[in-house]
Amino acid sequence: MSILQSNHISNSLIEKLTGIVEENLQNEQFGVEELAEKVGISRSHLHRKLQEATGQSISQFIREYRLQSAMDLLQSKDITASEVAYQVGFGSATYFSKSFTDFYGYPPGEAKNHSFDEGEKTLNDKIKPNRNHIILIVISVFLVIGISIILYLSVNNHAPLKSDAIDKSIAVLPFKNLSSDADNQYFADGIRDAILNSLSKIGQLRVISRTSVEQYRITTKTIPEIAKELGVSYILEGSAQKYGEEIRITTQLINAETDDQIWSQDYTQTFEDVLNLQTEIAENIAIELEVALNIKEKKELRTLPTIFPEAYDFYMLANFQLLKSSKESLNKAIPFFEKAIEIDPNYVEAYTGLANVWNIGGLVWGIYGESEAWTKAKPLLYKALELDSTNVIATSYLAGGYLCYEWDFDKASELFLRSKKNEHNSVDLIDLAIKMRNLEDAEKMSNVLLAQEPSNSIHYVFNAEVSYFSNKINKATTTLDEASELFDELWFLREAAKLYYAMGEIKKSKVMLEKHKYKYPDRNPIIIWLDAVHQFHDNGDSQIYIKELTKMYNDNSSGSPAWFIAMYYAVTDDDIATFEWLEKSYERHEVEMTWLKMEPLLSPYNKDPRY
Repeated sequence: MSILQSNHISNSLIEKLTGIVEENLQNEQFGVEELAEKVGISRSHLHRKLQEATGQSISQFIREYRLQSAMDLLQSKDITASEVAYQVGFGSATYFSKSFTDFYGYPPGEAKNHSFDEGEKTLNDKIKPNRNHIILIVISVFLVIGISIILYLSVNNHAPLKSDAIDKSIAVLPFKNLSSDADNQYFADGIRDAILNSLSKIGQLRVISRTSVEQYRITTKTIPEIAKELGVSYILEGSAQKYGEEIRITTQLINAETDDQIWSQDYTQTFEDVLNLQTEIAENIAIELEVALNIKEKKELRTLPTIFPEAYDFYMLANFQLLKSSKESLNKAIPFFEKAIEIDPNYVEAYTGLANVWNIGGLVWGIYGESEAWTKAKPLLYKALELDSTNVIATSYLAGGYLCYEWDFDKASELFLRSKKNEHNSVDLIDLAIKMRNLEDAEKMSNVLLAQEPSNSIHYVFNAEVSYFSNKINKATTTLDEASELFDELWFLREAAKLYYAMGEIKKSKVMLEKHKYKYPDRNPIIIWLDAVHQFHDNGDSQIYIKELTKMYNDNSSGSPAWFIAMYYAVTDDDIATFEWLEKSYERHEVEMTWLKMEPLLSPYNKDPRY
């Protein structure tokens, strides 16, 4: 195709789009989806054509045409800015005034003081010039830049300066459930999680985790306040509604600094389209934030976890229960995951999700027997790797399993290195690195995760833990103190209570323990042990808790009750009982025995032959 033909098509497209937008100018709901439908091509195809012709996104094209029409009305008619706002499709006069001022450099009220030529920005001016001219300009610019850099370096002997990257960080807030059935909250959460996971695959975006934003599920804080606390530039809000086979998803992308909406869209489709819809939303957000997707990212975004909507529905139900992390919710999650796998035997995320249920319940939670938990989890993880050999989640879960359940440090190290090679940082691997005394790697991974998500309580605990084991006690205490004022989730309270106690901060440990007991009723061995040691320090009756732990041991409960009984006797300086219960913990193959080399309460016994 010749350049003249290409330009002719571009002009023809602009004329067609302009005519359609003009016909729907007063319709506030007319947006990207409606324009693509009117033209008769897909959103992504229209976006590419418009980018080639004008360098604009679809929403930018519509918004700027509305603003240009507003300028024409303001300069040619005796009409107020508020009246103009509604005539060009702005539902809010305030938002119109802000958009107009940003675009033209002065408010609507001053439009008559400027000439048409000065104020108007026409769409035709945005059509691409002759391609040969562009090539010549680009070559000239690169030559000038290249020569300038060479001269600068030869004179100053400095490395070239890097320009500061524009911050592309985003948090996806919990989606509201607008269904009449409150039980459909799982669907709203599942949609939010899927969009969040899709955005996480985009390298240029820094995406805040689900854990960090969960605290804003119910909040009176403003968007700028939330964004400041999370350290992000953009916030995505949304809602989801499920009624029969129909779904409706509403999304709104907000500039966190100005609190302005920069993009919004309503999607009403059948449930069968839900998987493709999440990918489309993620791609639209990337377009609005002017993030370029490489080939790998596009492929990953468009690779669906399953092609069966029913399997996906069961997966969302299962994950909703898994994330509650209680005994009751974990038991509910198992049949949902199994049903998803039954419908789609190639559903990798369903395998890793079900394995995670068994791992959570078999470790310190004390819900499932350790042998049963690992026997169930291990084949699920290998099946996930059979389906996807590069799956970092399955790899890191396996590494933790080989260490905690089988005490196979060689296999755990092999899997650890494989995950590290894939540049995968996770709390599972930090835990593994600490237990293998690889504190340098643990500190690097911990620092990376904390820098990426300074609002995630889990990262604070591990960062403090690494500092503690690296003999940076002041840093560990400061980190944990800072986090204790911000977070009160189950996992954080439990681990903070334990770590404070290890550092000799008895009062702070007790505060964390009492918060945990007040908010979460489940009592696993570590909580019972904390009760026991605090009763000991308060001269109370700690033996009632030791009897409770002993009963759990006799009942073959998981959660390492023998280990925690040994830790109690280590605190009370009863050497004989300490080693007696350590021996029982070893014989029972309890998972907490993996802390033997690092456990600070056992440091007085380091040189004892029995240790």
